[in-house]
Amino acid sequence: MIRRLFVALGLFAWSAGPLAIPSVASGVLLGCTGGVTAGQDALFGQFGCETKRSDDETPTEMTGSTPPPPPQPLYDAGVVGACLGDNEACAPAIEPATPITQVTVLRALRRIDLPDSRLVVQPPGGRTLVNFDTLFRTEAEPFTRTVRLLGHRVDLEITPSSFTWRHGDGTAQTTATPGRAYQRGVPMEEYVSHRYQDAHVTMRPAVDTTYAARFRVDGGAWRDVDGTVTISGAGVDLRVVEGRPTLVGAY
Repeated sequence: MIRRLFVALGLFAWSAGPLAIPSVASGVLLGCTGGVTAGQDALFGQFGCETKRSDDETPTEMTGSTPPPPPQPLYDAGVVGACLGDNEACAPAIEPATPITQVTVLRALRRIDLPDSRLVVQPPGGRTLVNFDTLFRTEAEPFTRTVRLLGHRVDLEITPSSFTWRHGDGTAQTTATPGRAYQRGVPMEEYVSHRYQDAHVTMRPAVDTTYAARFRVDGGAWRDVDGTVTISGAGVDLRVVEGRPTLVGAY
């Protein structure tokens, strides 16, 4: 019973620090062998062992080495949470963060509320002439968004990359520019324009905007997103009419 008590106290002393206990008169304790007993310092940083003696004998000190520390977990520095060997003290493995892929970012881009484009037509008023250069334009600017993906901060720079103009008569054209308003002296090649061939019909032209983006993860290097997202625009009513000559002054 005494031996078990001292073994328990010895384990406590290793982990909690010095603990004052009385000497034991006899028995073998914590590594004292050959008929020796532990002195009062046996449970502290150094073993103090003394020979078994009668009351009139002088004790003889036998100094042993410091007891080895409890076994510590071994880890592979190259693998998070990996444990080497049979060791119950090993911590459970920690799952690494899921990497961000191009597919993940493109899916996130598709879930963002990207703006559609409002079509502006010249001449204004919802009417244009047959066989006349009708001008189209829209407004689209780059913008940024930040999202959280799989525990990462992902910054997106989103830019309108192309515009598809649906004229409403079965034809379409795609440009890299959003068009421009009419300005005297600018050649017609600088505009987005279309000539309707039939009069007395109502068309519903529209513009679809395609967005490209680049991204970075947790403030890292910027990379282009592999893929684009196209947002369809709403159509507008446009009546195509035939022009008639009108006398505006006397010769």
